[in-house]
Amino acid sequence: MSISILTIGDELIIGQVQDTNSSWIAKEINNAGLEVKKIISISDSEKDIINTLNLCLKESNIIIMTGGLGPTHDDLTKKVLCKFFNDSLVKNEKILDHIIQLFKKRNKVPNELNFHQAYLPKKCKIILNKIGTASGMWFEKNDSHVIALPGVPSEMKMMMENYVIKNLKLLFKPINVINKTINTFGLPETNLVEILEEWMDNLDKKVKLAFLPSYNRVRLRLSISGNNNESIKNIIDYHVKKLYKIIPQYIFGEDQTTIEESISKILIKKKLTISLAESCTGGYLSHLFTKISGSSKFFKGSVIAYNNEIKTNFLNVDPIIIQKYGAVSKRVVNQMAVNSKKIFKTDYSISVSGIAGPESDGTDKPVGLTWAAIATPESCLTYKYKFGKNRVSNIQRTANSIFFELLLHLRNSK
Repeated sequence: MSISILTIGDELIIGQVQDTNSSWIAKEINNAGLEVKKIISISDSEKDIINTLNLCLKESNIIIMTGGLGPTHDDLTKKVLCKFFNDSLVKNEKILDHIIQLFKKRNKVPNELNFHQAYLPKKCKIILNKIGTASGMWFEKNDSHVIALPGVPSEMKMMMENYVIKNLKLLFKPINVINKTINTFGLPETNLVEILEEWMDNLDKKVKLAFLPSYNRVRLRLSISGNNNESIKNIIDYHVKKLYKIIPQYIFGEDQTTIEESISKILIKKKLTISLAESCTGGYLSHLFTKISGSSKFFKGSVIAYNNEIKTNFLNVDPIIIQKYGAVSKRVVNQMAVNSKKIFKTDYSISVSGIAGPESDGTDKPVGLTWAAIATPESCLTYKYKFGKNRVSNIQRTANSIFFELLLHLRNSK
């Protein structure tokens, strides 16, 4: 048994909309102990849909497809599936009533296009869309299954969780699958491979290892499957413990844990507080902290000192220092961090100032140059980074880099 995932929409093919549906479905399928064979995105074209269905059914006996179930003329999936399965559309009175009641709850009046959503293939099983008008459809033919779901993520996820996954597990006996991800920072992928060579050579043959690099971070994903859940869990745990002994200083968390979440746990545990003084990141560091539930326990606030007047008027940075050394300098971020710590009366404070790019700041300093500082209870630590010319990347790399330095400091401090 294997599954192919098919996402449909011209907006996906031209890059207007990012395909998040397939990655979410693949993750849920994998967690359920089922296997995904391939993922394909295609345009809203009858020919492409039919050809891709035929292609996928040669390799998979289950296809989960999303998109093209809306009421407009460019939504072709329902009609194409009727043609593919030699079916026809008929009015479904239960779905029609559902649509009417749905609009009534929203104090809106449905039109003919909305009513047309109640016309569905008569040979398929209908999957009720509790929050929308586009019903899901489950076709069966020669031991193969084609499941069509709406492209709207919230609607698709609801159907997957409430109906599709449960029924797939009833039809096919899933196996136990364990994925453990170890998040690292500070070492490029090639260096990690070199350091972990002996560890990799001694991995259990059942374990699959993948290196997933991004923005100075490298995630190590260990995957294993088997019938005995306890047995495969013990295998993963054994190798993870060995990994922690080899590179403890580069690991900041597991699975979905972020650097900022690891920082928050230490700050809360030690009853410490932090403030921020941001220039080039424009509030991004604050955003990362406030995304964390309970962040008010450790995060007091921030100053977005994007303009030099804010640096001098609110953070009391010496204007002579800015004039002499520039806003992007060691001395400026030092004063920003120290004074922010005083203003907010926190145990720690982080400051950043850089040239995010892609344009220069009019000085001879290169695009991507970034200075950052951490004011601690004892001193102020400063860091210099040289990134590239991609603005968004520079902001993210700045956050990752200075947060990791803070994490290391917190781990090593008493």
